[in-house]
Amino acid sequence: MNNKRLILIVDDSPNNQRIIGSILSDNKYQLAYAAGGKEALDFVEKQIPDLILLDIMMPVIDGFVVKAKLNENPLYKEIPVIFITALEEPENKAKGFELGGRDYLVKPINKLEVLARVKSQLLIQDQKSELVKINNELQIANDTREKIFSVISHDLRTSIGNMRNVFRFMLDGMVDPVEDRDIIFDAEVTSRHTFNLLENLLYWAKSQQGNIKIYRENVDVDDAVNEVFDQEIGSATNKSIKLTKKIEKGLKLFGDRITLNIILRNLLINAIKFTPEEGDVEIIAKEINDGISIAIKDNGVGMSASDIEKILQKTEAFSKKGTNQERGTGLGLVIAGEFLELNNARIEITSKIDQGSEFTVIFPKADNTVESKGF
Repeated sequence: MNNKRLILIVDDSPNNQRIIGSILSDNKYQLAYAAGGKEALDFVEKQIPDLILLDIMMPVIDGFVVKAKLNENPLYKEIPVIFITALEEPENKAKGFELGGRDYLVKPINKLEVLARVKSQLLIQDQKSELVKINNELQIANDTREKIFSVISHDLRTSIGNMRNVFRFMLDGMVDPVEDRDIIFDAEVTSRHTFNLLENLLYWAKSQQGNIKIYRENVDVDDAVNEVFDQEIGSATNKSIKLTKKIEKGLKLFGDRITLNIILRNLLINAIKFTPEEGDVEIIAKEINDGISIAIKDNGVGMSASDIEKILQKTEAFSKKGTNQERGTGLGLVIAGEFLELNNARIEITSKIDQGSEFTVIFPKADNTVESKGF
């Protein structure tokens, strides 16, 4: 792969091209040449250089016109340009900077000055690109946070409001704990959903502040899966979902057991949420070539390729209502993704609409130099 920085030298003098090219060739830049303004513009349309050294005094189309033409395209406008001139009049410099030129070189060219100015502009461009990337990531993160908080605030108001009404009706004698068990049952399901939402929110807030402490150790997979299984068997039973597990004997992975539990529990909750009543959800754990695989497989509603891409690329929080209209914020998958990274683990997703989904997390195998731990 060619990682050389591409520099376009634009000058109508072959002699000047040769001199500048000779100076820059020692520094392993990839060099391209244009003998005039039109040739330079044609070149940029085919390949965008990292930097342009642009002579001002050229026939037909001078350097100022070339830069003005580049400015008409938002993509070309951002190419750093160093003007080259034999004149040092303030008017020329002012015009160049007004057009967006980054720097000036005055003929006769000085080798050390050329090298220093080129290196400086490429460094500035790299820093600018990195800032743009960081700003884009921050914007995505802010958009995700706003969406999550919006859904969470709605969910909490609705859930707590419903439970409050049930308690009020019980106190007023309008709900009988024995005869109206379905109402009590719904309130219990709502309380479990609210508790999980608040727990996810707490861990997510800690992760955003960098306060999550990871302690990686050898973890017994059977114990880890059994704990999650026991935590959510009630949710599966409530929807008449058959929840099963298939775990190879003696499996041990290397990871943080607390965040492992949160990852598996959120994935299992999602599987139950998007599986209809009388459906099946299975947890399968086995050893593979590059780690320990734990898959949570369901025969639920499935997902489209675009939804899978959103989850894997973390472009936005993935949130949809479940088969029984269970609410969701998408926060569980966000947390799972962040915690997988902290554990040097990864996730793979396969799914077909109306046929089900399979979320597989792959953790490193146990480290034989570390003492094994159960849950």
